[in-house]
Amino acid sequence: MFTADVDQTKKEDIDRLQVEQVSEGRDLEYKAELPGNREDEKKEFLADVAAMANASGGHIIYGVQEEKGIPIAIPGLRLDDPDKAILRLDSIIRDGIAPRVPGLKIRPIPGFELGPVLVIQIPKSWATPHMIAKGDSRFYSRNSNGKYPLDVSEIRSAFLANASLSEKILRFRQDRIGRVVANEGPMELPDGAKFILHMYPFSALEPGHSVDLRSLSNRLNELRPLMTTTSWTERFNFEGFMTYQSGPSLTTSAYVQVFRNGAIEAVATRFVYNSTNSTPTPTPQPTIAGKDLCRDVLDRIAPYCGIGKLLEWSPPLVLMLTLIGVSGYTISSGQQEWQGLYPKLIRHDALLLPEVLAEEFPADWAAALRPVFDTLWQASGYSGCPLYSREGTWLKR
Repeated sequence: MFTADVDQTKKEDIDRLQVEQVSEGRDLEYKAELPGNREDEKKEFLADVAAMANASGGHIIYGVQEEKGIPIAIPGLRLDDPDKAILRLDSIIRDGIAPRVPGLKIRPIPGFELGPVLVIQIPKSWATPHMIAKGDSRFYSRNSNGKYPLDVSEIRSAFLANASLSEKILRFRQDRIGRVVANEGPMELPDGAKFILHMYPFSALEPGHSVDLRSLSNRLNELRPLMTTTSWTERFNFEGFMTYQSGPSLTTSAYVQVFRNGAIEAVATRFVYNSTNSTPTPTPQPTIAGKDLCRDVLDRIAPYCGIGKLLEWSPPLVLMLTLIGVSGYTISSGQQEWQGLYPKLIRHDALLLPEVLAEEFPADWAAALRPVFDTLWQASGYSGCPLYSREGTWLKR
C-alpha cells in the first residue's frame, strides 16, 4: 500500500515500492509511460483517474515498469519539461471528467535514471459519480483487479449516496445549532445572541472516521476563539478537544470545539453592543458589530484550516455561518448611515447564512465569503457588506 502525501513524497518512498515488492491494487497503479495524444490513450487515462475517484482514491505512478502488478524497475520518464507534461495531464482531466475531481494533485519526483517519476494523487471523491465527459460517457470504479464499468444499479447507488451527503451535513448543522440554542454545548454560554462558525470536511462523513487530537494541545494560538484577544485556555472533553475564553465563572463567552471526526465548531457571544440609533427618535438598540465580526471570521479561518491540515482533512470543505437570537437587532456599518440607508431591524431570530463549498481550500476566503457577508448585511437593510469595494475587492482597512 502506498499512502504517502504526494507533496511530501521523496525518491526513497518510490524506491521502496520496488524493494518491498508492493503490488498494484485498488488504490495503486503503475504505468511505464504517460498517455499519448491519441483519443484512445486519453480515454484510457481518464477511465483510470475517474475509476479511482469513484472508488477509494489512490495513486497512479508513471515511470515504473511492472510485471503482473509488481514493480521490476523504476527508470522514470524522459521529460524535457515536467511542468509542461503536468499541465497537459491536468488539462486532459479537467476537460474530460465531469464533475471535476476536487483535490487531485500531480507532482514530479526527481532523481531517477531517465528523469522524474510523475505521481497522480487522486483523493476519494465526494462529488461522485464521475464520468468520462467526452467520447465515452461511461462511469467507472475500481477494485483489486483494476477498473471496471459501473452497471445501472451501481450508478443509481452512487447518485443516491452523493445526494445523502448534503442531508448529513444539514443534519449536523441543525443538530449543533439546536444544542447551542438549548445551551447544551461543551460549555455553558451566557444568554443573548450567538454567532456560530462550522467547518465540516467531507472526510468527516466516512463511517467511523476519527482523528488523533493529542497533537492539538500545543496549537493554542491557532485555535483562538472568535472575538477573543486574550485569556483563552484548552482542555480535552467528551466531544474531542476545545479552547475557550477563560474567566472566573463556569460560563464562557466563546469557544472552539474540534470534534473527533475532525469537524470544527466556533461559537462567540461578544459581537453585540448597545447603541443609540439615528432615527428621528433615538432609542437604545442592540447592534451587531458587523465589520469586526466579518474581519475576525476571515482572520480565524486560515489558522483553523491549518489545524484541519494537521488532522488530514481532505477536500472539499463546507463552511457555515449562523447567527441565533438576533431578532430586533441591527448591524453597524461603523458610521451613521451608509449608501443613504439607516440600518433596519433584523426580523429573523436565526440567520442560517448560505453555505460555502471549498473544493481546494481557497486562499482568497474573502472572495468566497462575499455572498455570505452580503446576505448578513442585507438582513439589516443594506445592499451588501461594506467591507468590499464596488469591484468586489476586500477592503483590509
